[in-house]
Amino acid sequence: MKKLVIALVIIAIFTRIFMIDARPMDHDESIHAYLSYIFMKSFYYKYDPTYHGPFIYLVTGAIFKLFGDNEFNARMLVVFFSIIAIISATLFRKFIGNSAYIFSLILIFSPSILYYSRYFRNDIIVLASFITAIYLLFMYFDTKKERYAYLSSFFLSLMVVSKENGFIYLGILLSFLIFEKIYKILMKIKERERGDMKNYSHDLSLNPKVILISILIFILI
Repeated sequence: MKKLVIALVIIAIFTRIFMIDARPMDHDESIHAYLSYIFMKSFYYKYDPTYHGPFIYLVTGAIFKLFGDNEFNARMLVVFFSIIAIISATLFRKFIGNSAYIFSLILIFSPSILYYSRYFRNDIIVLASFITAIYLLFMYFDTKKERYAYLSSFFLSLMVVSKENGFIYLGILLSFLIFEKIYKILMKIKERERGDMKNYSHDLSLNPKVILISILIFILI
């Protein structure tokens, strides 16, 4: 299975990097590159909801500073997060079996996802951060190791500092956790009345310490 994962990652890298600088930047990309260039030159940045951010501008500005400002380097941050999304998708095998590889193939070859994985915008950063955050959250519920919850909070924070629709993703995730908890409480009440208590595996509850530290990480980022 490791060979399959390595093969998928190699295919993903090739499909995302091959001739990535051959296409000139269009309107959106040029604005993002310009704002990143301004930050590289003067360390000036002012949030404007029209252009989202600030994560993509600050990091790409640093990339420009280190490696130069051109089309290839401008698109590297998006490529990097696209690869993270595909690797995270393969890791879901622990929870959904070999369907994780189908998930990965969809991310690799979907025309729209492939296009935006080679495009200097925030969309893939949001997608990759959300997929990774969900995987880490599942790992926390499965192992109860706190570091997974904190890393999940980190990626959720990257999502919302990349683009405003990250808050919608976050709201969907929180609503799932809340309704799942309500469902479990109602089921336990119903079973208590019947005298037939069941032991639920993969309890999706978070202890107060984990919640507090996760919120702190989210706010600080």
